[in-house]
Amino acid sequence: MPANLGLSLADFSSLEEDWRGLQQRAASAPYQSFEWCQAWWRHIGARSGHELALIAGRAPDGRLECILPMMITRRHGLRAAEWLGDDHFGWRGPLLDRNFLQDLNVKTATGLLRKAAHLLPGIHMFHLLNQPEELDGLPNPFLTGFTEPNGDMRLLINFEGDSWTGFHCARRSARSRRNLTRKMRKLRENWPTRTIIARTGLERQACLMTLIRQKTHWFQQAGLPNLFALPGHVDFLEEIILAEHHDTPLSFNITALQVAGHIESVSINTVWHGEPFGFLLSRSHSPDLNRLSIGEGLINRTLRFFFQQGARCFDFGPGEAPYKERWADNRIIHHDTTLPLSNRGRVYMYYRKKYRQTSNKLKEFPVIYNTTRYAFKSIGML
Repeated sequence: MPANLGLSLADFSSLEEDWRGLQQRAASAPYQSFEWCQAWWRHIGARSGHELALIAGRAPDGRLECILPMMITRRHGLRAAEWLGDDHFGWRGPLLDRNFLQDLNVKTATGLLRKAAHLLPGIHMFHLLNQPEELDGLPNPFLTGFTEPNGDMRLLINFEGDSWTGFHCARRSARSRRNLTRKMRKLRENWPTRTIIARTGLERQACLMTLIRQKTHWFQQAGLPNLFALPGHVDFLEEIILAEHHDTPLSFNITALQVAGHIESVSINTVWHGEPFGFLLSRSHSPDLNRLSIGEGLINRTLRFFFQQGARCFDFGPGEAPYKERWADNRIIHHDTTLPLSNRGRVYMYYRKKYRQTSNKLKEFPVIYNTTRYAFKSIGML
């Protein structure tokens, strides 16, 4: 039970064995796995200047019931405890034994956080970002304090039926299926084409490097910041995706479309306990190939592969895109939570609430809304 839980600070090395055991029976995602968190902290988190705060919760008999993977950040002079992670995490949160989760509700989870705060002296608040509405089908008990949707969501497909053909026909119109079939036929007529599943280390590395190169090009074309240029980000992806994961529910499925001997489109799927859980897609910047919808063709092949493997659903991961919208039948909204622990934390939460109330009223007036948003952002309320 939460009231009897003993909490203590730990590090990756002392927790590794128990962490790996807990993730086999926990309500979790790959983003809370030992492999993911350790690699991210080593390559990205530790470089950020944040403080690591791994909190282990054990029952009186010593059994590990939960891990609260956290870090201490600074927000305009305030020390805040946040879930470990950044944009490489589809969502953030704790690692909880399934039976333990059933005993948690908003009240007991709030008590657990306040108890954890005694291990983190000097923090002004918990600032829990990018949390899903549910954990393992149950309401997320850590949506406590001041909670608000953050605008992010995950798009999912629920696989239904006994055959891929029947499922495909139910989801995509006859016209769209004919168009894609025609384009794929034209692609094969013009160039030797094949779909590969990368299995060897060299194949997987070639696919990952191609994906990074292609996405970098599209970031530049769109005038967006290049995530891969940030310190440690490529190192993190190489370690987590290319490593041989043994005795763990984490793996990666890498599929590529090869045209005339060159990799022209890549999809990388995070797989957790056999279910696809996150998706990266890239495609060539060749106009001739893009007119033939090579990215869409690879998506179809990837979805068919997981359908035939018996997956229950396909998680596209965070972010909206037209191709996701065309397939998805479920949206999971993510939320941010602020739980103040001091007067300064309560002031922060007060002004954050005021900003949300004001912005909702001002969205009808874009110029005023953007000015207000800039003002609140400049003082750290966003």
